[in-house]
Amino acid sequence: MGEGATKVGLAFAVVCRLDPGEDLVEGIKKAAGKHKVKSGSFNAIGVLRPARVGYLDKSTMTYKAIEFNEHVELLSCIGLITQKDGGIDVHAHLVVADKDGNAHGGHALDGCRVDVTCELVIYAFDQAVNKKRVPGTDRYLLDV
Repeated sequence: MGEGATKVGLAFAVVCRLDPGEDLVEGIKKAAGKHKVKSGSFNAIGVLRPARVGYLDKSTMTYKAIEFNEHVELLSCIGLITQKDGGIDVHAHLVVADKDGNAHGGHALDGCRVDVTCELVIYAFDQAVNKKRVPGTDRYLLDV
């Protein structure tokens, strides 16, 4: 295990549907805010068009975007909802499959839009989990 950990309990779960045209990450944030989820984890499945998946180039600490303009199956989207700078932060990773069944995965970048539907389950924690800025960088890490 890493340097720190925080024990949290499950307060409640929320089952949501995101509609066509909604941005995936913004939709998760909106659902968390609507249901007063300060921190938690989530998973989702559905269909996206377009989709943008990021691969972190560690040498530059920037994401290389892999873009899909046709609809793709959202096989899995998982992540954490935390508090950052006084607001909700969503960190999501996803795996999508193209029409030939090829799977691609990585960080969910801005611009992933729901096409047809997205079924989302949020598991709210019983206490807030925060992210803090790493001094001298623009990166945030869990404050545990």
